[in-house]
Amino acid sequence: MISNEKEQVHLAHAYDEARAFLAMSPHTQAQSAWLASIRDDRDTRKFFLGDAIRGSTGFAVAVAVLVAKAYVVCAESGEETPTPTIKQIEGLKASASVLELKLGAAEWVVPEARRPEFREPLRRLASAPSALAPRAAGRPPLLKRRQFVLSLAESLYELSATFDIKLLMIAAIKGWEDTGERQIRDILTETVRSSIVSAVRARRARQIESENATFALLNRVSVGPQSQAEAKRTDTRSDAEKIVAGLELFRSLTDPTASILIVDAVRGIAEELGLLPDAQADGDGGNGSVSE
Repeated sequence: MISNEKEQVHLAHAYDEARAFLAMSPHTQAQSAWLASIRDDRDTRKFFLGDAIRGSTGFAVAVAVLVAKAYVVCAESGEETPTPTIKQIEGLKASASVLELKLGAAEWVVPEARRPEFREPLRRLASAPSALAPRAAGRPPLLKRRQFVLSLAESLYELSATFDIKLLMIAAIKGWEDTGERQIRDILTETVRSSIVSAVRARRARQIESENATFALLNRVSVGPQSQAEAKRTDTRSDAEKIVAGLELFRSLTDPTASILIVDAVRGIAEELGLLPDAQADGDGGNGSVSE
């Protein structure tokens, strides 16, 4: 439960604003007060002007979407899930490592214990067992602000590979007015940052591995004579339909930054040439990118 009435009011207001922002089209999002409050604050300008990618409208929309989603998740979550301490995580890692060594030395274990579907999760437990960032011993299990900051920090790191303290602070102020850099740094300790980096890298590795496996499987599927003949037929789709299909493909890229920039660029060029359908030109949701 939220600790006090004032905190509840501010979080509820931020939640309402976040939901309204997420319901907008990308074009409207780019011109919204929600985005401006995040991008144009004096404490966040340096982050957004850091390079050409961060200076794009598409990137700013993507960041604002992540902030809004973090508020929605935070406000809609029920009972707070207790986060583990560093000691608890290290203890589980040690136990998993010991079990892995014992299994490797035991020739008599059941065959199931040697299968990859059992050993791979065990190896992950020995390296990064927690799905949540650790907390320091003695701190409350999980405050709403902490939950929000950890969630947003991980999604922002996945997008930009950085932990920008001031950006996180400005985002958190919407729900908790007394938030300062110190509170953010207290939450994002070096250990917590390392845990987030490991989690993001592991998730990307699993996603790439899954995509590679799917690609390899498709390559092994034989193509019959009829399919080959169909493949040679002329594509009867219009240019606009092909562009829409291409945008959907680019939105599925593993690298979120590359996806934002490519979709943004293609949409901009297509609009200039008059090849983008009206629904797409007005904004269709997608990954939140817009043309500048």
